[in-house]
Amino acid sequence: MFWGALVFGLVFLLIAAPSREFLVGLCTQTMTSLDAWAPVSYIVVGVLAAILIGSIVIVKMWPQRENTGNPMAKYRHEIRYED
Repeated sequence: MFWGALVFGLVFLLIAAPSREFLVGLCTQTMTSLDAWAPVSYIVVGVLAAILIGSIVIVKMWPQRENTGNPMAKYRHEIRYED
C-alpha cells in the first residue's frame, strides 16, 4: 500500500552523500558485529526471522469475522418510510 511512498523516501535518502555514507557504515558495522558474536548473533537473527514469519502465518490463517448485519437492529425498530 505504501510501497510508492517508501521507494520515494528511500530515493531521497540515498541521494544525499552523508546519509548514504552513514547507511553503508551502519551495514558494515552490523555485519562486523554479527561476525564477532558469531553463533549467538546468528541464533538471535534466526529466532527473530522465525517470529516474523510465524506472526505473518498466524495473521493470514486467522479466521475471518462473519458480518452479522446491524448489531443494533434487535434493540431498536427502524422506521421505514414508504413513498
